[in-house]
Amino acid sequence: MAGKNPQKGAIGPERWEWSRLLRTKDWWAVWLGFLLLSIGSAIYFPKAADIREKLEAIDARYSEHAMRTDKFKTISFYQMSDEKQKVKAKDGPAGRFLAKFLKKPREWTGNPLDAFLLNEEKAADKKRTAIVKYERAQVVMQASFDVAMAMEKAAETLSFGDEGLNQRADFAISKWRNNHMKVLKLEKDAGIESYNQIGYLLALGVTFALFFGFGMKVMGESFSAFVKGFGFIFAVGLVAYVCAGESVLKYYGIGYAPWA
Repeated sequence: MAGKNPQKGAIGPERWEWSRLLRTKDWWAVWLGFLLLSIGSAIYFPKAADIREKLEAIDARYSEHAMRTDKFKTISFYQMSDEKQKVKAKDGPAGRFLAKFLKKPREWTGNPLDAFLLNEEKAADKKRTAIVKYERAQVVMQASFDVAMAMEKAAETLSFGDEGLNQRADFAISKWRNNHMKVLKLEKDAGIESYNQIGYLLALGVTFALFFGFGMKVMGESFSAFVKGFGFIFAVGLVAYVCAGESVLKYYGIGYAPWA
C-alpha cells in the first residue's frame, strides 16, 4: 500500500561520494588509461594530415591499375598495399624512441641472452649469413615476378575473360608474393645491428611501476608492496616473451601466452 513504510532493514541506493574518483581502482584504471591515450594522441595525431596525404598519393598512383579486374589480385594491388604499409605514424623522433623503448625481447637461437644483448661480432656474423640468403632469395623472387607479370599481361590481353589464364595468373602472382615476403624477412635479417635491450627493459619496468604505483599510493595502498608484486609480474612477463622468442617455437607459432 502507498501509505506503508518501507520494510525494516531494506537497503536503499548507495550514496555517491566524489572521493571515489580518486579512491577506487576502477576509476584509477580510467584516469591512467585516459592519460596514456592523451599522450599517444599528442604524439601521433599531429601526423594524421601528412599520413592521409601520403595514402591519397599512393591511391592516385596505383588504384586504377590495381583494380582493373576483380578476377584476382593484381601485382599493382600488392604493390599498392606494400606502399601503404610503409606509411607509419611512428616514423618520427618520438615514435622511433617509443618503438625502441617499448620493444620486447628479440628472437634468439641457442643462447637466450641474445634476446637482450647482441654484440657487434655476433651481429656481423648474422648479417653475413643473412646477406647471402637475401641475395639468393632476390634472384628467385625476381624470376617469379617476371613470370607473374607475363601471366598477368596474357590474361589482360583477353580482358580477363579467360578463366584458365586468370587462374594461372593468380597462381603465378601468389607464388611471387610468397617469395616477396621471404625477401622482406631476409632483408630485415640482413640489416641486423648490435643491440643492448637490458637498459630499456629495466627503464620500462621502473616507468610502469611508478606510473601505476602512483595510483595505488593515492588510494592509500602500500607503494612498496605494490612495486614488489609488480616486479614479480613484470619478470614473469619477460620470461614468457623470451621463451616465445626462441626461433623454433616462434616458427611453429607458440607465443608468450602458454609460458605466462
